[in-house]
Amino acid sequence: MQDGRFLLRGFSVPHNSDGTAFRKCDKAFALQVPAAAGGPTRLKLTLFTQADGVEIDFSVGGDSISATRPQKGKWADYDLEIPAGTPHDGGFVTLRGEANIDPEYPPARLLALSRVSVSAEGGFATAEDPAELPGKRIERHPARMANMYRTYHEIRKVGPAQGPHADQYRYSGERNILFGDIHVHTQYSMCGRPYNGSVDDNVREAAQRGHDFVAVTDHAMHMDEESWERYFAEVREAGERHGIITIPAVEWTSYEHGHRNVYFGEAKTPPYFSSRTFETNHPKKLAAFLRERGVAAIAVPHHPAHIEHLADFASIDDSLEPLVEIYSTWASSECRGAALQDTNQTMPGGYVQDALAAGHKLGFVAGGDVHNTLAGDGGLTAVATAEPTLGAIYNALAERFCYATSGEKVFLDFHINGFPMGSAIRVNQYSANLLYPLFLAMSAACPAPIGRVEVVCNGSVVYESSRRECGTEVDLHLRIGKSETPDRIEGGRHTHLVNVSRYYYVRITLTDGTVAWSSPIWIDYDFGWE
Repeated sequence: MQDGRFLLRGFSVPHNSDGTAFRKCDKAFALQVPAAAGGPTRLKLTLFTQADGVEIDFSVGGDSISATRPQKGKWADYDLEIPAGTPHDGGFVTLRGEANIDPEYPPARLLALSRVSVSAEGGFATAEDPAELPGKRIERHPARMANMYRTYHEIRKVGPAQGPHADQYRYSGERNILFGDIHVHTQYSMCGRPYNGSVDDNVREAAQRGHDFVAVTDHAMHMDEESWERYFAEVREAGERHGIITIPAVEWTSYEHGHRNVYFGEAKTPPYFSSRTFETNHPKKLAAFLRERGVAAIAVPHHPAHIEHLADFASIDDSLEPLVEIYSTWASSECRGAALQDTNQTMPGGYVQDALAAGHKLGFVAGGDVHNTLAGDGGLTAVATAEPTLGAIYNALAERFCYATSGEKVFLDFHINGFPMGSAIRVNQYSANLLYPLFLAMSAACPAPIGRVEVVCNGSVVYESSRRECGTEVDLHLRIGKSETPDRIEGGRHTHLVNVSRYYYVRITLTDGTVAWSSPIWIDYDFGWE
């Protein structure tokens, strides 16, 4: 098995400005293994590392059971024993491991795991390959958002990230990367009947596909107040029945202003509205309607560049709409000529980069917009949260602490000077100079080999690299000085206009065609900020 499917690297590798590490880089993993009945559970793990001095601590239920130091550059077997009587869940125990190392720049394969063997004691068959182990083998990696250069950045006291939860995300500790399809239609939507499937069909499918959350987004205009109440009740009940978080949501559909999915932060049924009712027939009127009623909600324009559903970015209400759908079954809306796009079906003015150029701060999500198919047949949204709850997922979306993939589970992290994706760093004429040099840090663990890594700034690719030699994992560290042009990080040295607002995001393309997009990070230059 490829190591990228098992041990996902510490997503941020924190260093001081001179490149020396100021804290340890941890790499954690968890495996669910069958517990032997009436005796100890014996395991054999085959490990490999390319670094010196790696120590792995193994624990079960918070209790340490062993520690080992793998030999550098050599695959080797390591025996573990989980004591008899260890509490288990349905016949399984969770083995956790944490590798500690204090590197300067870690190699591409800091630690790899190729095989797990479980003893046959207690009636469990030996599983020489992890794919043969029953149950959910890998728990979500606790992505250690270390906030690269945070210490260095805090000394400089450059302007704050924006948003009510900004401090929470800037100084985050461990966060889980959760995945879900947030654009699913059922038979409550007239389009696609009778093959959309029921609410229960789609929620069950999302759970069976291993999604952590799902949002059913049926058309509000296809419901009346009675069916509206029944719809939200069915969504809640299906989530409880199948053990998956369901985000309450509907689609607000306007052929004049574009389509929006509206997501709610609480499980209770929101007040009825539609794009066809006078008080909510414009996005800004919808924002006022929800605000006046104290409803926690965000709206997301989707398939904005598609010729049949073109978005009107001038109608965006920034207080309600922090995100945009960059990919769905309608293809990519990133920019003209983007990968995974039928250019003949898109229109200039509706691309995501057009909205960003107009000054809207929109994080990136993706969803299926599935009709005649089931949840998970299109794009996926990933969020980084401290806990797997509706409230935490909603807050991560509202703060743009999320990213998009074209359908595969790509683990991705992106920071600038310690601020994670989705942040807006505010500077003025006095503090802008202190922001530089910029330190861009990106890490990714992917289900297929990485073909290309790109950094986009204000619509232009300013860094591009083939990463085929890195396999399924990659770390990227870039330093952008004041004298380096924003049009090209590597190239001629020209004056870098620090008093120009800009955004950066990362685009990763895998060799199988999968694309992942981080949400942008903005540097806002404002003469009026004090």
